[in-house]
Amino acid sequence: MDIMTLDGIDLKKLVARRHPDYEKNIDHWKFAELAYRGGRAWFDAGHLFRFYKEGEEEYKDRVKRAYRANHTKRVVETVNQYLFRESAVRDRASVPAYIGAFWDNTGNHKPISQLAREIDRWVSVFGGVYVIVDRRADDPALDSGRRADETAPYAYLLFPKQALDMAYDGHGELVWFLAEEDYRPISLVETGVRCRWRLWTRTHWFLIEREVDAKGNETDNFYVAEQGEHGLEAVPVVPVFAEEGAKYAATGMIADTVYMDRTLVNYGALLDEILYEQTFSQLVMPAEAILPGTSEMNQIINLAKKRVFLYNSTTPGAMPSYISPDASQAGVLITSMQMLKRDIYAVTGTDNDANSQSMSKGKEYASGKVRQFDHTQIENTLLSKARTMERAEEEILRLVIAWMGRGDELNPEWVAYPEKFDIRGLAAELEIASELTELEAPIGLLREQMKLVVDKTFPRMSVEERAERHAEIETWQPRYVFDREMEEEDKKIARFVAETQADAMKDSDPGNDESVDDASRQDLKPGGDKSPA
Repeated sequence: MDIMTLDGIDLKKLVARRHPDYEKNIDHWKFAELAYRGGRAWFDAGHLFRFYKEGEEEYKDRVKRAYRANHTKRVVETVNQYLFRESAVRDRASVPAYIGAFWDNTGNHKPISQLAREIDRWVSVFGGVYVIVDRRADDPALDSGRRADETAPYAYLLFPKQALDMAYDGHGELVWFLAEEDYRPISLVETGVRCRWRLWTRTHWFLIEREVDAKGNETDNFYVAEQGEHGLEAVPVVPVFAEEGAKYAATGMIADTVYMDRTLVNYGALLDEILYEQTFSQLVMPAEAILPGTSEMNQIINLAKKRVFLYNSTTPGAMPSYISPDASQAGVLITSMQMLKRDIYAVTGTDNDANSQSMSKGKEYASGKVRQFDHTQIENTLLSKARTMERAEEEILRLVIAWMGRGDELNPEWVAYPEKFDIRGLAAELEIASELTELEAPIGLLREQMKLVVDKTFPRMSVEERAERHAEIETWQPRYVFDREMEEEDKKIARFVAETQADAMKDSDPGNDESVDDASRQDLKPGGDKSPA
């Protein structure tokens, strides 16, 4: 058998290969993706659990009434926005022209910034993804009229559930990689989605498809539809994992969140059922005096099918009544849901004023050092993600260079992700400004803080408007500075008055040779000037 040519290899067995850890993770990957995407498909997959006393129709009705606030997606998007609030620095002045072109269009007119956001988003969901860096095959018949960007390298994402099998060498480099692809062929007899398989090696690639009969039905025969030699001496696949050193599976950021989110939805469905039962209480009716076979019994049986409970009363003249479940259980559910929702944001470090790790203990804990700890937690997560994305972009560029065959050397300084992240919200910025005011911090420091407040209060301002607001802040004085200046002015006036009074007393001293006589003193005017006698 030769993996370089697939000679002697059973293609049916090849496409059926799965990594030893594939079956361990596939169910979680599917659930994590569904939890992030949300929609009614989440409920259709049976994630709303049935009560042990619940009938089929009752369960279907409860599923229809159920709803879900997608906390999983909110957590992922919050971290993603924090990470890319400040763009990565890409040195366009130093890179070759074809790398700049790749950054502008990594495929389907998607810039590298958008591709990077997608990579990080799905790494949070799955724990790891794969980036395929490919290049359209050269066709001598089209070379004369083909645009340059049509043969440039491009990149696309591959989810871990599509990465069927692979192998690494002793240095941690891929030896071969087997992926599953979905596609819709142009056919008059086929309307669905078919699968095909692509095998990458360090020198070749193979596209394997399944034979289809005249009626459009797939057979058990497999064949190599296309193949080629890329000559990269490397598998053009970049594994991107949340954990450094992982080779097939890693724990995603929402690995625990998706299950906590599911429990929260089920708690909400239980609460909905209690409210529903309270609104539409069950009718209980005594039926001991009704004989079987009579029209009255038939009517009662007909009512019973509409959720009427019949019982044999021991009290004469008992009347029909309504019963409902214990409403106190709703309070237990509400408390549990609040705690669980706070935990969802606590384990991911995405706490804020409404959903804070410290708020689970009470509002009085949700400030100061406790919130500073929350910020430190998310900053560590963001720093780890930034390093992962920086390494991923470097490996992608390494493959782009290899595809172009120019012999350029990768410079790690071409791409740099930030190491500090702005994760504070408007409320936190206002609190910091208030604390700086109470401390009577230097005016320059407070002005810089007020600029951050302006930027977050009015994020949609134009560049010109933002510059005007910042200029106004440069001339603005906080109240304590104004009060301090007024106090200094009052002190100056007080000193001037004191000095004036001292001079006046000195002039009025009889022992002083320069003192004036009594008649002259009587003629002194309030302004201090002397009038002639």
